[in-house]
Amino acid sequence: MDTVTMKASLSYIRLNRETLNDMTLILSLLEIGKRSVFMGAVYAMAYDDVIPTEQEIITVLDIFEKRNVYDDPYTYDAQPIISSMYKWRNEIIAPFLEHYKQYPQYAHFIENTFAGKKSCIE
Repeated sequence: MDTVTMKASLSYIRLNRETLNDMTLILSLLEIGKRSVFMGAVYAMAYDDVIPTEQEIITVLDIFEKRNVYDDPYTYDAQPIISSMYKWRNEIIAPFLEHYKQYPQYAHFIENTFAGKKSCIE
């Protein structure tokens, strides 16, 4: 992943969104961005504790499904993806997080997310 591009994506969102929970730019970059831009949008959600609406959560999960992010948790870094969801409604995210249960190294992140606790991400 290109860290400069990822950080530029994160900064673009932070500088241009209307409110902390404004998902407009995040959804746009998740949809059209390649890996580094995509992950910058994910980190914006994770670092800034973004709480999307129920419909926005469904849209984010649909984008994640289309990109098969859980099939390769190393290409699409699973830690911030899982950690970004800790304030989201468990009944909506539970089916998505089931995909990560096959990877023991993410058990702590999943557990924290379901408990409503933010995991430390680097």
